Amino acid sequence: FLGRKKMESKTQTLPDTVGVIGVGTIGKAVICGMMKAKLFKKIICSPRGKANVEYLVKRYPGGLEVASSNQEVADKCKFVVLAVLPKQSLAVTSALELTREHKILTLVAVTKTKDLLQAAAPCNTIVRAVPLPCVAEHEGITIVSPKGLPFTDAIASMFDRMGGSVVAKDDAECQVLQASTCLMGPFYAMQAACTKWMVKKGIEHKDGMKYLSGMFTGVAADARAAVAEGRSFEDLVKEQTPGGLNEGCVKILEKNAVFDKYKECLGYALGRLRG
Repeated sequence: FLGRKKMESKTQTLPDTVGVIGVGTIGKAVICGMMKAKLFKKIICSPRGKANVEYLVKRYPGGLEVASSNQEVADKCKFVVLAVLPKQSLAVTSALELTREHKILTLVAVTKTKDLLQAAAPCNTIVRAVPLPCVAEHEGITIVSPKGLPFTDAIASMFDRMGGSVVAKDDAECQVLQASTCLMGPFYAMQAACTKWMVKKGIEHKDGMKYLSGMFTGVAADARAAVAEGRSFEDLVKEQTPGGLNEGCVKILEKNAVFDKYKECLGYALGRLRG
């Protein structure tokens, strides 16, 4: 695809203008990712999230239009991204005057697609996506669902230009994949704990953070490359030097059932997502 041209799937295109309702952390990140990829001629956003909106207007002068209301976004755009809080999503959607020509991309966690479809009637096309904040820099990967819709293919193609996408069959499959995003907080907490340990051993705090963030970025890149080559995470574990430091640490964590706790976290997150 070329910048600022319509993005095409086999049967459907995305328009040159997109509207975004709700400019919180994820809404802001998606807008930055869209701007970086030059996906649309114009992005029209709601006034929700004042500080983020002001930041985006300053960063992208002339590329972002701020509407006076959510309805103005819907009036000007047939493609609308919904990025409000879950507790606000149904009320915000039902208050909009939408048509069958509208297509909605929801970034809202928890709220079920069937409930959003009821609130959005007569609009009958809603696709779900689960981007992470790093989508702003075209890093990471975004879950898109449901599989089989032309609009889904177009959205997946869009996110392919913003880091990558994986398409889930339906909401249930999407929730299983999405549960893993709950490990982001524990990952940061683990890095914080490692940094504190380094500081107690005499390392400067900023040096510890710089090294850990860079080291884990490299590890993640190696894992992604391995998966692309057809190898598994189990293969990577087996590649650790027998009797080496990494193998020893894996055994310590296994002995203390740490990996079982990760599964417990996933089960907790899935339960929350499914309500």
